[in-house]
Amino acid sequence: MEKYKKVIKDLVEEKEQVEAILNCASFIHNIPKEQFLTRSRERRLIDMRRMVYAVLRELLNMGYSKIGSIFKINHATVIHHYKQHKIYIEVDRFYRDKFESLLEIVKCELGYVDVDNIIEEARKINEERERASITIKKSIEEL
Repeated sequence: MEKYKKVIKDLVEEKEQVEAILNCASFIHNIPKEQFLTRSRERRLIDMRRMVYAVLRELLNMGYSKIGSIFKINHATVIHHYKQHKIYIEVDRFYRDKFESLLEIVKCELGYVDVDNIIEEARKINEERERASITIKKSIEEL
């Protein structure tokens, strides 16, 4: 009987973790959680899905099939998204920064890191955005 209680407890905990990750992703991307499950192919939704799958894979060590079963998609789709995620992390700075922000918030939400680390990361991202904004304004003025 104890074995079954542990299995049920693990399943409930896993579901709560997935829910927390979805909530964090919705917050970071400013997209309602309900849109995550739609079949829309908008880039912002695809990026959100891709990042959620990557967090589940990297932080919770979930397998592709497990992630696929949670979201009712084929495991090959999850593999594809994870491969694309790895590419975007390397070449798209904005994507990488957003993913790192999501990862830090999720770690905090799940109790994996200290809140002070997240605040410091947020400050760095804001400073970087300000520098980028100034650079863009100067470029526009030069035109």
